[in-house]
Amino acid sequence: LFRSETFEFFKNMDAEIQKVTERELNPNTNEYEDVDYYVFKGNKKVRVTTIISESNKKTFANVSQDEVAKALREAKMQKGTDVHKAIQEILERYIDKNTGLLRDEPLDPPLNINIPKEAYRRLENHLSNRLDTYPKGTRFLMETKVVNEEQGYGGTIDFMAFLPTGETDILDWKTTDVTYWEAGERKKRFDISPFNQTYWKTQLSFYKRALESNGVKNFRYTRAIPIAMEIGRAHV
Repeated sequence: LFRSETFEFFKNMDAEIQKVTERELNPNTNEYEDVDYYVFKGNKKVRVTTIISESNKKTFANVSQDEVAKALREAKMQKGTDVHKAIQEILERYIDKNTGLLRDEPLDPPLNINIPKEAYRRLENHLSNRLDTYPKGTRFLMETKVVNEEQGYGGTIDFMAFLPTGETDILDWKTTDVTYWEAGERKKRFDISPFNQTYWKTQLSFYKRALESNGVKNFRYTRAIPIAMEIGRAHV
């Protein structure tokens, strides 16, 4: 009962939340810029990404500004990359959005894919295997807007799973560029920058508190899932 009621609750919440963009003066730059908000029941909520971007700029004031700028660019591109869209499309082939349950058989892939076929295949294989780990009756939500009315913020969670055990998973897909420039030479890195690690952990903690404020108590996994990319190349 938990999984179906919770699924319906957050599915309905998502439908009620509207995203709006307003033009505001940035006091730090004295320039106008677009700022996104969520509106729920007539009340405007600041976005999680807005809160932690400002917070982390202060926390990492002594970090290389090139590293900070790169991390912020990556954070902004999370929802807009072709890879992220492919993940969403794959999940919708495997999950019935109306019920949140796994389909008996996944839908056929689209004829046109915006990422290389091998990258799409690897993503689908990973996601299919991940979904297979969940017990029968688990309900899933994808790209779901949530709000914490007590603290006045909102955000969009990439993936939630409500298990028959009463546990909840929160997963966030994170595309990250594995390349960087040093002395004019393009190189690869094989770790996640401290800035990104802090950003992701903070973001997930906000999502978790939003769910807790709406009655979710038992969490199993709250994780960021890094997806390494070489920006400008066909590698994922």
